[in-house]
Amino acid sequence: MGFKLVRDTFIFTEKRLILLDHQGVTGKKTRIHSISMDSIFDVTIETAGT
Repeated sequence: MGFKLVRDTFIFTEKRLILLDHQGVTGKKTRIHSISMDSIFDVTIETAGT
């Protein structure tokens, strides 16, 4: 399952969370984060308000 925000992408697999972070004004530079699902132990959410 994946989600695309304005420029960034989040991809969920059974074992990993992969984040594609496009940097800079043109978005040519990309940073990729790979996080093991076993290392995620707490998730919080905060809304913007009303």
